[in-house]
Amino acid sequence: MRVSRDKIIQTMLAHKPAFYALVDYVQHQGGSAEIPQKLYIDAYHQHIVASGDDYAIRVLSLDALSKNGIIVHLDHQAGTLTLQSFVMELLRFLDTSRVRELSQQDFEQMRDQFQRLAQVMEAMPTLQGLPDYDETKITLFELIDQTLSKIQQNVEGLSAQVNRLGVRYEALDKAVEGQTESLRLLDDATRLYERFIRPCNAFLSPKIDSAGDQISFTQSMTRLYELHEKRGESYTGFRIRYKLTAIRSYYKDIALMQQRVRRYTQTLASERKRYNAIEKAYKALEDAVVELRHGKLRGTKLSSYHDIFRSTHSLSGLKKRQVIQDAKLNWYEVDQQARLNEWLATVDLQQDIVPDLKPLVIPVDVDEQRRAELMRLCIERQWPESSDDLIEDVHNWLYESIDDHKLLDTLIAYQSLTTLPGLSRRLKPQKQRVAINDGEYEFKYVRLSLIPDAMNKTSKMPIKKGA
Repeated sequence: MRVSRDKIIQTMLAHKPAFYALVDYVQHQGGSAEIPQKLYIDAYHQHIVASGDDYAIRVLSLDALSKNGIIVHLDHQAGTLTLQSFVMELLRFLDTSRVRELSQQDFEQMRDQFQRLAQVMEAMPTLQGLPDYDETKITLFELIDQTLSKIQQNVEGLSAQVNRLGVRYEALDKAVEGQTESLRLLDDATRLYERFIRPCNAFLSPKIDSAGDQISFTQSMTRLYELHEKRGESYTGFRIRYKLTAIRSYYKDIALMQQRVRRYTQTLASERKRYNAIEKAYKALEDAVVELRHGKLRGTKLSSYHDIFRSTHSLSGLKKRQVIQDAKLNWYEVDQQARLNEWLATVDLQQDIVPDLKPLVIPVDVDEQRRAELMRLCIERQWPESSDDLIEDVHNWLYESIDDHKLLDTLIAYQSLTTLPGLSRRLKPQKQRVAINDGEYEFKYVRLSLIPDAMNKTSKMPIKKGA
């Protein structure tokens, strides 16, 4: 049954899970294009037939896909099939977690292609009016666009993998088999860094040169745009320079991923080293007490002068720590609840219940009679020579001086005293933030101190004779 390819692609995208199984198989097989027919048949029944979509069942069968060119080769003898490469790339493009990472071999191939194109163009006597140059230029920009697309997808795929490593790293403490998972994570992180992140970083980095006769990607692109600028093709040279900048713009993303994976590998390697040291010390200690389990030495404690303590530094200080921490280590074997209740009774754990306080809304005001009364009290009061927290001092003073005292009264009184000439010049704000409350409202403020009156001190200074 012949079907237009656009409809086939639409139907395939509607049933992507069936084809993602094929992508995953190719990924696990290292890029092998030969896919077992049974794998697709199982996915076909599991996702497509089970969906009840009659049109998809007809169009996405093995024979229909083969007749319409989606399957390039259907080998019934070997029981394998080969999909069109663009189908695999489309599925990977739709799911960045399935993007095929570029390996060292892929980057070497791209470097070699750019180097050969640079050599071909440099060998041309002129760049204008030659059919060979026009064809080579088309090939160059196709290669540049393909490289940009591959680098973009590669960075997205690596970012997804690094994020998955991060999730596994954060979940290590909750893992049942923590050490086993830690070892697997270290191996996966090392493999990701060595096989995919470092080669990509080396390809994009402007400071890393290739070894041997092969020049780096950046050097080849630089030679190409400099060649065009020298031979009067400034616009083409500008386009090449612009494309180079676009490709190398992913260098920072790769560098950040490299730092992140390095941090994981260094931390996990350090943890593995410490774990191995503990494991080795425990094994040595276990071997040392074997002779104390049987015969005449049975029940004898291991001497602190034993060779095991001199050769294994991980066990240094154990005896001293046991003596110091004896009260914590030797907990009562029985009546633990009773001992806990006794401790709770000894230690006062009753904390004052702090009411839910509401912030005092600013600006605030009271009736005129109340304001006049507060002003009169401020004028009549004998203010102290100094105070570390004037607002708290006013708050406590008013609490004892007037009935039905509220936090609002404190603020109005503070507004009143700032108008008094003798006090306003003695106010000095501090850096500390404090709060007062009346049980219902709370007011947070910068602590304000009252300093001694400098003018009053000057007037009281004794007059020297002869002055």
